[in-house]
Amino acid sequence: MPIPKSIGRSIGKRRKQVGALGEALVLKHLKNKGFKHLHSNYLKRQGELDLVVEFEGKIHFIEVKTVSRENFVPKTQVSANIHDKTNVIRETLEHLPEENVSAWKIRKLGRVVQIYIEENHLYEKEWQFDIAVVYLDRGNRRAYIKFIKDIPLVG
Repeated sequence: MPIPKSIGRSIGKRRKQVGALGEALVLKHLKNKGFKHLHSNYLKRQGELDLVVEFEGKIHFIEVKTVSRENFVPKTQVSANIHDKTNVIRETLEHLPEENVSAWKIRKLGRVVQIYIEENHLYEKEWQFDIAVVYLDRGNRRAYIKFIKDIPLVG
């Protein structure tokens, strides 16, 4: 069944709001940990980098994926294992937000990272690509952030 245009627009708007909230929460968390904010939503024809931050001389390019649920109770707040689904309630077991970061998207983001490095003359800087997954628990008004660090950029 087709979704009426007005509903489709409100879903798209809500999705953008949820994404922006997730990015803001990750940035606040990282700033509290001593990271320096360099850019948000660095947009090029090839794609967009959600966050670019620096910590101890290393540049971190961060892709943020956010989901909003009515209730979310993680068994652990942080998991480095992308395949560990034990901290996700049944409602999200079929689809984890980090699964939206496909090999194709990683290659695409790799090209944007390369452009960012060239435009900002950061050839000598160490860098890495990370994914931050934000689970928004609307019922309890809490957010849980999971980092998947140092993803290899291929291509």
